[in-house]
Amino acid sequence: MKRKLLPMDRKTTKIYFTIDKNFNPENGLKAAASMGRKCACPVTYVQSENSYNLIQGDSEKARKDFKSKYFVELEIIQQEGSLWKSVSKAAVQGKANMVLVCAPAEKPGLLGGGMHSVIAQFESPVVFLNEHTQWVDPKNIVMPFDGRSETRQKLFRTAEWAKYYFSHVLILGLAKPSDQEDKHYVHTYCIQAANKMVDFQVRHKIEELEVKDKDMVDTVIDRAKGLPDSWISVVSNVEGVFRKSSFQTLCETSVYPVMIMPFQEVVGTGGVGY
Repeated sequence: MKRKLLPMDRKTTKIYFTIDKNFNPENGLKAAASMGRKCACPVTYVQSENSYNLIQGDSEKARKDFKSKYFVELEIIQQEGSLWKSVSKAAVQGKANMVLVCAPAEKPGLLGGGMHSVIAQFESPVVFLNEHTQWVDPKNIVMPFDGRSETRQKLFRTAEWAKYYFSHVLILGLAKPSDQEDKHYVHTYCIQAANKMVDFQVRHKIEELEVKDKDMVDTVIDRAKGLPDSWISVVSNVEGVFRKSSFQTLCETSVYPVMIMPFQEVVGTGGVGY
């Protein structure tokens, strides 16, 4: 019996995006246009009280200017609320299956919060650009794997966008030193990832390392640094390689676009659909 299509496995057909009002908008507009062209999808800008004022009092002119400059159709909607709340709400209501957010990383407070909490409000993947990130069309995508089952929830979306951009995917297995069970699962998931890349006819390479927890983020960023025009693809799981603190650190410090799959509890093996 064919497996039910899961949220993280649905083809990109609609892209929503927003840009923080304190950011240079050109980086985000260029990113949205590039993504829209690659998948031949419409792009929709979510205007909120904390986002860049793209409309400037004339939404029709903004749409025409965007199309004239980037050759991509633009829609604009206005949504009440803060930047993260407005774009997540609009994306869910509009059934967007890819979102681009150009904003500072949301910082955690004493009672939690932070990037994990804002990403959890989305049903779709999020390409995140912080204030340090310059947009690039990815020639390479670094896709790290730990020994937890949900690490595989990024497989389809990574393969899809690697194919759009003709990217090379580095399947980066990160196992705990001296933990044979963890090494086994990491190796197995890396092989599954390679099989998915083969299905999509995506160029790829497997690299497996033994890395201590405290060195996980630096290792991923260093591998991206060694490759031209990189993205990093992760799942916002609360444990494993990108447990809350590591995931937060990556979002705050990465100079590369980070494609984030919100962790989803679904019916299936291990409760993650695989």
